[in-house]
Formats: sequence, structure tokens, C-alpha cells
Amino acid sequence: MDLDAAAAMSAEEREKERAAKNANVEHAEGYYEATDPTIPQVEELRLNYHRLMIRYHAHNDDYLEMCRCYQNVMACDLVKEDEAARARAAKRAAWLVVLAPTSPMQQDLLHQISEDRECLADLPLHKQLTKQFTTKEIIHWDTLKEAFASEMAAETELFGGEKGETRREHLRARVIEHNLLVVGAYYKRVTLARLGELLCLDAAETEKRLSDLVVAKKVSARIDRLGGVVDFNPDSRGADWLLNQWVGKVDKLLDVLDKSNHLIHKEAMAHKVSLE
Repeated sequence: MDLDAAAAMSAEEREKERAAKNANVEHAEGYYEATDPTIPQVEELRLNYHRLMIRYHAHNDDYLEMCRCYQNVMACDLVKEDEAARARAAKRAAWLVVLAPTSPMQQDLLHQISEDRECLADLPLHKQLTKQFTTKEIIHWDTLKEAFASEMAAETELFGGEKGETRREHLRARVIEHNLLVVGAYYKRVTLARLGELLCLDAAETEKRLSDLVVAKKVSARIDRLGGVVDFNPDSRGADWLLNQWVGKVDKLLDVLDKSNHLIHKEAMAHKVSLE
């Protein structure tokens, strides 16, 4: 009888323990609300977020941030599985990185995209585009415009609509900026006329484009307008040294004027000529 009672008690305890566990589970299921089936999956939300950020940065023509957003779009699982969508994002990333003004971050991103074997593997034209901007060679705007005319026409989201013409002009400005950086790397002194020939620009626009880059501190250069010469390696010893040089030359000039004045008065006294 004692063994039967012990077995009954053990069975009763096991039943109570099971009931307690089930109560805990029911309590948990009742505490947390079930997920709304109308809410998109995480990957879809992630993709929508990056698309919205692209639209946001497009208002300010922040090409570098737009490019980074398209890189994030390419990293989404939904885009990885869709070859057409991935290729479209890669094309726009390539265009946007060359549209962005030159900066350390832009150069890093440009080389990253150009050297990525998967990003532009099936896009030879866009790979050529990024390669041209990573190579220290002159890019002829007319040649580039003709070579990529069909691709630019196809990119209606970038080069179409109200901002299409502005972005084409920005691309031309990036080509000129690249060319000036290349010339500055290889030339120490060059005439404005020769620089205009290399850039395919007239003298006025050549001077303006160069001045803009000098003001932006992207190029170190001085323009001798009277001599028509550009010096791409001006003295880098600082403003204090230049100021001291200028003061020294002024002192020499005043010394020469003082001696000249003394000689003039000496001659006037020798010949008894009045200077008044």
C-alpha cells in the first residue's frame, strides 16, 4: 500500500508540475501580442529605408551619400537575389561616385567601387568610367560624353527630369577637376594657353575653374596673369616667410629711392639748380 501511495503521489506531483509549465507558457503567449501580418519583413523594411534616404539626399544633390545608400541597397538580400535590380544599383553607384566632388572620402569610395570584382563585373562600360577617374590621365569631355551617351540617356532617374542638365554639367565639372589635378601632378609651370588646350576650354573658363579649385584648396597654384603662366608648385614655406620676403623687397626699394633722392639733390647743388 505504501508503494502504491508513493507512486500515486509522484504521478500527482508530475501532473502539477506540467500544469504549472503550461500556465507559464499560456501567460507568455497572452502577454506578447502576435506580429501584425501586414507589416513587411525586415529585409523589405531595410530596402525601403535606403530608397527613402536616396530620395532625401537627392534633394540636396549629395552624390556621395546617395552612392553609399546604393551600396547598402546592393547589400540587401532582396537585391542580391535579383540580378537586374543589383545591376541597376551598381550602375547608379558608379555614376554617383564620379559625380561627387573630389575629397578623401570620395577617392576612397571611387577606388573601392572600381576595384570591387563583383560590383561592376558584368558592367564593362561603368568599370571603364570609374577606371578613367582613378587613372592619372587627361579625360576628354567630348569623347566621354559620346561614349556614354546611351547610358546617360537610360539613367532617367539621374540625368532626366528637371535636374538632368544640371547633373550633366556637374559631370563636366568633375572631368575638368580631374584633369586639373592630373596637370598639377605632372606640370610645374604651364602657360594658360597650353592649359586651356589640355582642358579644351577658353582662357576665361580655364582661369575660373583653376581659381575655384585653388579657393577650395584642392589645387596649389598661382596665376601670373601678365605673363600668362600658371605655377603649380608655389613656394610652400608659409605666409610668414612670404611676408618677410615682401618686407625685405620694400626695404630695398625704399633704400634705392633714398639714394636716388640724395644723388638728385647732390647734382642740383653742384649745378646750382633749384628743385622747387
